[in-house]
Amino acid sequence: KTCSECGTVKTKLSLSERTFNCDACGVVIDRDLNAAINIHKLALKEIEIGGWEEEKEWRAEAITQIVFQ
Repeated sequence: KTCSECGTVKTKLSLSERTFNCDACGVVIDRDLNAAINIHKLALKEIEIGGWEEEKEWRAEAITQIVFQ
């Protein structure tokens, strides 16, 4: 329910809606791609606060590969 572009959260999003339309910023994106981008951003954020200094770059690349393959 969160816009991957601006972060606005929709109050309602039915499972039958396959396209995510943000009323705040106007982005129109496939619902699954929107969710994947949000998961990707969250994973990268976790890496940043996780303290894995030696592995940050490798983990970020690995997560990007997994989410967008």
